Amino acid sequence: MSSGSREILFEKFEIKECLKKDQYSSVYLADHIYLGKEIILKSLKLSEDLDKTIADRFKREAKILARLDHPNIIKVLDFGTFENHFYISFEYFRGKNLRELINRNDLNLDEKLSLTQQLLSGLNHAHNLGIIHRDIKPENIFVNEKLELKLGDFGLATSATENLVTEQNSLVGTPSYMSPEQIMGEELTSSTDLFSSGTVLFELFHGFNPFLGKDINETISRLLNYSEDKTAEKINSGNIELDELLKKMLKKSPSHRLQNAEEGLKILGMKKPEIYTSKKSTKNEKKVVGLFTIAAVIIAIVVFLPSRIEDEKPIPILKDTSTAVSEINSTDKGLEILPANIDEEFNASNEKQTINPDEVKTNLFQQVETDPLEKESIKYGELFVECIPWADVYLDSELVETTPIAKNIRIKTGKYNLKLVHPEFPKYNVGIEVDENKVTNIKVNLNELMAEIDFNVFPWAKVIINEKMVGETPLSESVKVIPGDVKITLQNPEFVSFDTTLTLSRGEKKRLVYKFKEQ
Repeated sequence: MSSGSREILFEKFEIKECLKKDQYSSVYLADHIYLGKEIILKSLKLSEDLDKTIADRFKREAKILARLDHPNIIKVLDFGTFENHFYISFEYFRGKNLRELINRNDLNLDEKLSLTQQLLSGLNHAHNLGIIHRDIKPENIFVNEKLELKLGDFGLATSATENLVTEQNSLVGTPSYMSPEQIMGEELTSSTDLFSSGTVLFELFHGFNPFLGKDINETISRLLNYSEDKTAEKINSGNIELDELLKKMLKKSPSHRLQNAEEGLKILGMKKPEIYTSKKSTKNEKKVVGLFTIAAVIIAIVVFLPSRIEDEKPIPILKDTSTAVSEINSTDKGLEILPANIDEEFNASNEKQTINPDEVKTNLFQQVETDPLEKESIKYGELFVECIPWADVYLDSELVETTPIAKNIRIKTGKYNLKLVHPEFPKYNVGIEVDENKVTNIKVNLNELMAEIDFNVFPWAKVIINEKMVGETPLSESVKVIPGDVKITLQNPEFVSFDTTLTLSRGEKKRLVYKFKEQ
């Protein structure tokens, strides 16, 4: 679709450049019209002959990335469906993959240590959520000119709720960076990512992969039969902490290996791995701290897709997100909507639930066997929900779906209370009415329910909001917060901490300016 000389995809992405394209999938550099920022757009065309493996990777990547929010991991903006396409959009991260930096070989020890800390910080966040990447390699790690690092391509990632055992004849990942247990098709844990990361870091500091053979068979043989002692002899970076870290990461047995990324960060002297963003360098600094920003990364291609879509209907897109939080309509008929209610209270312990939709039993959303005459009297309509970034969909307190959804939900006609729940946003409630043989469409951007705070602090500070570390100033963008009373703490070890509480309403943006006073 085009408008003048502009090519517009899915009614909200203005294409600037096609980065990659094949029979089914495409990657673009684009402008997100509603968000007003440059993004990377990945799309997948629906087709009956599409490889199910590609479909599964897309679905897995979309849902996993929706759960991850860390400065060292790519950031997904939104994803969904439009006519016969699925898409994901990411913030654009201007960087190169780590392979190019390794080949260039012009980084000093402190710079390499900074990248090491950033990689472990991102892994620590993913592992704490039960997510295993399974394909850590230089090509999936991106670094910009400021040496800010992002981990990308979660297409092979898996979560603790999935089966982590791989078939013996099916290698998932890149052999020269796999752990021995991954090659053997055994159960995988976070230590598998740590072995792969250890191989990447060995290559970063020493310039070669110790397990890479002439072909895949030699590589696999080296991984299964290598000597820990001989490998340890090759680890001699001149940094005691780093050498200890690499030796622990490259242990052959998972039980003897480094057990978590946080332990690795402590070995390097990073005692608080939850501190993601670094301050500007000062005269008193003795160690290099990781450099981070909130941007995202170009990653490999594949999108969210169910194995087969039948009778897919075109999905309307929110026309004006700048003026409306939600758009609700019933096809071909006016719809009386009950007032929406935004639950301003946020429960930090509210986590995304894992529920098998097949186990949800309710007469509201499933047609049950009844008397034929009674069955004919039941009337149905359809419901479609699109939510940015994602949400669990409840109807009358019953969990029925998690966005993005593949096709319309068939539902009995009548009035319902619909609630959208995301653990980091206010809950969204609205009354809806479903009419016979009509589609009720709901479009919600949860970002518009939030408030924002800009920070201008001199000389710098750790920013803690509602007892949760969010980074160190200068921050690259404003911080979104749940509306209401927001408790803020600014900390700098050379000054007395500053505490305050701001009260913000939905959509409000405030700026906090503070200069520390000498003790």
